[in-house]
Amino acid sequence: LTGLPLPPLSGLLDLPQGSRVETYREGAAATVAVIGMPDGHRVLRVDGRFTMGGTASAAAERRHAHLPLLLHPGPRRVLLLGTGTGITSGAILAHLGLTGDTVELVPEIAEALPAFASESAFEHWPGRLELRQADARRFVTTATNRYDVVVADLFHPGRDGAGGLYTVEHFAALKSRLAPGGICCQWLPLYQLNERTLRCIVRSYLAVFPEAHAFLLRLDVDTPVLGLIASTSPLRYPADWLARRGQAPEL
Repeated sequence: LTGLPLPPLSGLLDLPQGSRVETYREGAAATVAVIGMPDGHRVLRVDGRFTMGGTASAAAERRHAHLPLLLHPGPRRVLLLGTGTGITSGAILAHLGLTGDTVELVPEIAEALPAFASESAFEHWPGRLELRQADARRFVTTATNRYDVVVADLFHPGRDGAGGLYTVEHFAALKSRLAPGGICCQWLPLYQLNERTLRCIVRSYLAVFPEAHAFLLRLDVDTPVLGLIASTSPLRYPADWLARRGQAPEL
């Protein structure tokens, strides 16, 4: 089949009007593109149709890390599953003395990280954040480190294999990686889940963490995101906890 003409990238990616492909990579597991939007923002697109974050949503992506980190009284080490644009992972740099690991399955996504360095501070990760290229489930079951906070980012339920990241077995593995008093946060894209699937995921999480809490990432009726958050011990907070934890100048 050599010599056959290939379709243009614009046809494969269904680009918004006025946008452009800044980088494009084809891998064994996925195709990955960084799309420059007409307003100057950039988005990460996987397999032509899954948008995996971008600079326009940077504030929300940082909250994926900030909220669970602020709920812990003094985190020292964090594990982030699903690197994507790196904006969520880069948020840990605002927490003094915090180090961690960020895990990404698709190597082409990891190669695209420099495209989002303006929001992720990618160049400052060395010494604070270690990028691990691995399957999240396998990494969690084979790792020996203990973490004060584990953050499982949004896993699109329509992608092959994503269901395994919402199982009782995987949540139990996350719990085994927690240090005493550690916090586990699983973010859920409510706008991509029907009620039956949501109930199934919540039941699985509660089977491992029976005293879990639910937090909205932010007030957003278009793309609401829910965080299931629990600890190795019951979570109890005074009403002003987050306000006081957020008083640090660097935050």
